[in-house]
Amino acid sequence: MAVTDQLKAIPVSEFEHCYEEWKKRLQRCVASEGSYIEGDNIDL
Repeated sequence: MAVTDQLKAIPVSEFEHCYEEWKKRLQRCVASEGSYIEGDNIDL
């Protein structure tokens, strides 16, 4: 249960922010059409 307690301690706003950032990274992966991506300064 320690893991569950730690996850429940994360504020909803922080979780939502991380989720939105993950969606942005996922969209970059799709837009790159399989090209290798490293770092955050990628122009697609």
